[in-house]
Amino acid sequence: MKRRFGLYALLAVASAGCAESPVTQPLRSLEQNGEVSFFCGSIASGPPVGADINRCPDRLTGEHHLFALVTQTLRGEVALIDLDKGDEGEVVDVNPSVPGFSFLPVGEQPVDIVSTPGGTASFVAVAATGRAGIFALPTSCIGRPRAGEPARDITSWPACSLPVAPHDMTILVGPDEALGDPRCGRAAKKDPVDQTKLACPAVVNNEGGGVHKLAVTLPERGVLAIIDAQWLLNQKPGEFKECEILEHPLAVDLPATPIPQSLPADLIRDPSCPAVSAPTPASGSFNAFPVKQALGGGSLYIADLKAPVIHRLDVTDPCRPVPQPSLLPQSVEDPARQITVRDLAVSPETTRGQRFVYAIEGTSTGGTVPGTEERGGIMVFDVSPGSTNRTPLVRPGSVRTPYEPADRILFSAPARAVSFAERDVPEPDPVTGSITFGEMCDPNPVTPPEDPATRYRPALDLSRGAAPRKLRGIFGLAALSSGQVAVIDVEDLDAACRRPIDGNTGSEPDFRGCANDPVAEYRTNDPARPPTVSNEVSCNVIQPHRARMASYAITSDRIGLRAPTLRALPRLSSTRAGLLSDNTFEGRINPKLLAVDFEPTPTGQREPARVYVGTVEYTAEPVAGQSQEEILDLSPVTAQRNSLVLPLIEPRSYAGQEDFAVSYEGRITGDWQGGRWAPPAADGTIELRHSANFCDSGVEDQELMADWAARLQVADENDNHAKFGHRHADYVQLRSKLLGRDSRYWSDLEAQRGRSEDPELSKCDDVDYDICLQEFGAHDQDNLETTRDLRIREAYQSRLLLEPRDSDTLGSDGVQSRLKRLRCCFPEALTYTVRGGHQWIVRGSSSGFRHDVRGVLEGQEYRCRRDTCDPRLRYHRSRAFEISKRGSCPDVQPDVDDADGCIGPAGPEDYACIVPGPGPVQPGGEGSACIFENLTARFAIYRGDKPAPASSESDRDMTFTWQTVGGFTVLAANIVEETSSTSPRSMTFVPQRGQMAVVDGRLAGLTFISLSSLSVSKLYY
Repeated sequence: MKRRFGLYALLAVASAGCAESPVTQPLRSLEQNGEVSFFCGSIASGPPVGADINRCPDRLTGEHHLFALVTQTLRGEVALIDLDKGDEGEVVDVNPSVPGFSFLPVGEQPVDIVSTPGGTASFVAVAATGRAGIFALPTSCIGRPRAGEPARDITSWPACSLPVAPHDMTILVGPDEALGDPRCGRAAKKDPVDQTKLACPAVVNNEGGGVHKLAVTLPERGVLAIIDAQWLLNQKPGEFKECEILEHPLAVDLPATPIPQSLPADLIRDPSCPAVSAPTPASGSFNAFPVKQALGGGSLYIADLKAPVIHRLDVTDPCRPVPQPSLLPQSVEDPARQITVRDLAVSPETTRGQRFVYAIEGTSTGGTVPGTEERGGIMVFDVSPGSTNRTPLVRPGSVRTPYEPADRILFSAPARAVSFAERDVPEPDPVTGSITFGEMCDPNPVTPPEDPATRYRPALDLSRGAAPRKLRGIFGLAALSSGQVAVIDVEDLDAACRRPIDGNTGSEPDFRGCANDPVAEYRTNDPARPPTVSNEVSCNVIQPHRARMASYAITSDRIGLRAPTLRALPRLSSTRAGLLSDNTFEGRINPKLLAVDFEPTPTGQREPARVYVGTVEYTAEPVAGQSQEEILDLSPVTAQRNSLVLPLIEPRSYAGQEDFAVSYEGRITGDWQGGRWAPPAADGTIELRHSANFCDSGVEDQELMADWAARLQVADENDNHAKFGHRHADYVQLRSKLLGRDSRYWSDLEAQRGRSEDPELSKCDDVDYDICLQEFGAHDQDNLETTRDLRIREAYQSRLLLEPRDSDTLGSDGVQSRLKRLRCCFPEALTYTVRGGHQWIVRGSSSGFRHDVRGVLEGQEYRCRRDTCDPRLRYHRSRAFEISKRGSCPDVQPDVDDADGCIGPAGPEDYACIVPGPGPVQPGGEGSACIFENLTARFAIYRGDKPAPASSESDRDMTFTWQTVGGFTVLAANIVEETSSTSPRSMTFVPQRGQMAVVDGRLAGLTFISLSSLSVSKLYY
């Protein structure tokens, strides 16, 4: 039986003790595997006799064995594997008289195989050109021939031909009263053939459950073909007459008005914002092209590889499938995309009565967002009873998961197959030994200890109980093109016990992502007060329809760095001096990057800063047993070390390991090459033209930067917002080298003086190499002249309007002279970078520079504007503004000042982030708007101090650096070590073994993944 199992929890538990040593066959027997099905058979009297799938594995008598049938696409055969033969199983050679392995021949290009629940027969669909059809393999003749019988060949089997190539099959079992129903065709009558006269007897109706039908997708005809299983078994072996089928045409029932996806509260746009574009109506007409099928809850779901729908049929009565409203693949990230589906699976029903369809994207067309096509993402559809939602679910909390869209499950490699597993590992009653299945872990301290739900709580040392690799509940499994099988949480029975000890009884999530907790602390009332939960850093470690984390989100000496953690406290360096290990350098007090407290609780209680550095927790509020070294000093006056805290609401915000740099006037972009000057304008600007996608890179001009003044709570008086934008706008740093002194360009300029034959050269008749060298300096990557700096007055997607950054001191004539020399001294394609003006730029080695700038069409071109309406960009922040203070440093005691430092004074051009005194910024207090927080860091940067009359502003390219580790890692199993040689074709959960079977089209063969150990337990190739 293929992909059609329910829950066999007890068997899953029993299978945990099975041998899991990989099988090594003496010769490679399987080649180019396609699909697999499983059946149970009795071997008491020789060749297997079909038995109910639930009778395997047979732990009592060993009479019943579980068998696998694997299609061999290259050889046109079906391999038979006795999974219970001996300790390791056996690939069965059905004709030992022939050298090598012989299998069951069925015809060229077998594309699918299914087995009946009672193991009576299996059916193989073949797609050979001109010979498409279905072969029936009665279990009574599926093994080695009996004495005196000829070897099996293609004429051994009942078969029928199809008008076009099939793709996928499903067995539908209808009620007993359907037998003989004319709607099912005359062949559905109770067996009219005397099976005792057949060489390979098979009566599927004797399995119980009524009529058995084969549902076969015929992509080229756009139909679902229904074929009676018994009719096919009754055909004379060796003949190949036409299949008697009931064709069910599949309509592409797209709604006349596109249906938008339902959004969670945190993704709903402000009503004052312009409405987002609705899903684009499917253009043209679509012909159905049905491929994969999945059965669940009485409905059959059919993927379509050419139309943007998932067909849905009520097959409670398989003789008369009833169309239901189709599911509609869409993308909330790019509504213009038209998406098809290549594979899908239906989940078992959860304890809440929910059911879900997971669908893998096939192809997409018509999108407007680059890089979103064919990523192998998984869409989730809610098909629970009563659900009317036809579009993919959009998950809450996605504003904090930047690595995947809100309506997709994405991995580092595309998903190629998807399935579900339902399993339990029940804890027995310590007194009676009885067990209860489906028990959810209960962490509430008031629950009586004798309650069965308390047995699943994690132990204090985490040696038992709820754990990342202990899978209890329903889980999605995705086979990736990389050769991994990744785990997805659907309903984890232990989820409630995987969380922090501290509770939050308020309705607003705290910095751990916890809310609406029944208690303030998850500890029991005994003297030792052991925790009832795992004490992980976040309440969001386990979330439905998200990848499962591979380890506890905990950092400790015993577990290691498994939660978001700093490798070391931040360090400050400069290009001139390297690492600055002290608070002072060359007579100046260095700027400081320091942690700040988290936002207070709804009741106003302080949430002190805390962060792990290595395996040591540093806190701003001392706790018992803590050394002085482990206390975070948040004061810019006394702090001897830089620090920050890591927001822990969503562990998925963090890469497994990432390096961060916060640089003063740091680079927003890398070096760009190829820009060209336009002639200088009369208003003192020059235009740089380049197809460099400036808006997409996050470039902010004066007008955009003026928006920051409002964010930073600058009073809009005396034109302060515009002044702020003028001071802090991004700027272009020209990094081109001057042409060499012996370049012909300079000699042509010399020859052109006083002449007008070449208009372009005549504009530069007062410029030469020495003038350019004096104005713009030699090319020094780390110490370029500030005359190369050009403020961005206006930013567009493919051009920048620039002015000298020191234009205020040059005067109009000086500005025009500077711009003229820029154009003359650098006549060729330009090399340049863009930097932030008078601010700190945050970059991550994986996350890069996150921003909320978009190109907005204005007239004929795209202007760079801030997208304040898209909630997904809420935490895309990479600009920090340093905090200065009113007055100078002498207000600090001299002995403290000399030893430690102070906040540098604000200058006359500072309009924001100015605090009245030397103390640290407090959440909600003055200057708190200047606290920097994005997805992975929370801190404040305090300005250092230089002796007067020098400005206390920080130096360009001063940089704080740190590294985070312990980020989110997906729980996954590797099919084989050499992943380059894998190509997963299909995947099936085998509850009788508590394992996932993965069929690989290359070298891995049939691989069994143990869900107890998340590793390969057996491998047949």
